[in-house]
Amino acid sequence: MKLTKRAEPVKASEQGHLQGCLQNNGAARGQGLTRRAFMVNSGLVAGGAVAAGWLAPAMMQRAEAKTVAAEVPVEVKRTICSHCSVGCGVYAEVQNGVWTGQEPAFDHPFNLGGHCAKGAALREHGHGERRLKYPMKLVGGKWQRISWDQAIEEVGNEVLRLRKESGPDSVYWLGSAKHSNEQAYLFRKMASLWGTNNVDHQARICHSTTVAGVANTWGYGAMTNSLNDMHNSKSIMFIGSNPAEAHPVAMQHILLAKERNGC
Repeated sequence: MKLTKRAEPVKASEQGHLQGCLQNNGAARGQGLTRRAFMVNSGLVAGGAVAAGWLAPAMMQRAEAKTVAAEVPVEVKRTICSHCSVGCGVYAEVQNGVWTGQEPAFDHPFNLGGHCAKGAALREHGHGERRLKYPMKLVGGKWQRISWDQAIEEVGNEVLRLRKESGPDSVYWLGSAKHSNEQAYLFRKMASLWGTNNVDHQARICHSTTVAGVANTWGYGAMTNSLNDMHNSKSIMFIGSNPAEAHPVAMQHILLAKERNGC
């Protein structure tokens, strides 16, 4: 990745964000159920599509951004970072349907033109050179590419072995906060197909402690104020927290309170 400067004038529609772009130069049977049928019907083989499903179709045509010539016109699409619930603004730069660069939105009220490390790597998750695109297996200390059929067969054999030896309740199914409602529903059905009620969701684990603490303190089980409310604070106390490291976007708003109010 390197920082390059636009050669063409900035369009009126693009006023308000950085005149630059980041260009990427490299761009068994078990209880009557077969291994492959279980893995396919339960949706595991769709994991790659689910992981990239939030991207617009036009941005997912090709992952090899390095094949796009630099002189190809750049189309700017405004979007939102998908890593967490803060909702930082992102300008995605697209060439011939390929997401080739990104900028933080300078006119966005949350991230104010900045990115955390995860947000800065947003494009790489879908189009980076190091993105995993097919099954890999560690053999003799080295990663080797294997076929989807082999991957499904080996994983299916192993999970069915675990269920046969230790029972279906020996496996804990943990859903992702990145799942949509429909994906969470499918995941719950998948655990039922497996034969257990041992299924949970990452958000409950992540927020059960904060909900208990906040609800007992403020009478409400979620955060009580917005980032913009920090600007009016005259005193902020941190206990066991380092927002400059853990939440650099919020830290910008904390520093605004320091500048404006002497917080």
